Amino acid sequence: MEIAGVKTKKEAVEIALKEYLENHTRKNLLELKGKIMFAEDYDYKSMRAGQ
Repeated sequence: MEIAGVKTKKEAVEIALKEYLENHTRKNLLELKGKIMFAEDYDYKSMRAGQ
């Protein structure tokens, strides 16, 4: 509670759960590294520009 700067145990638990989920999701994404193949002509920059 002191580290998170919260006053109640409930707030501390909620923060801990949110951080756990974020880290768990990030871990799952890292497991995909190198497993996704993109098309040779894939251009994310043009897609962002809406072209």
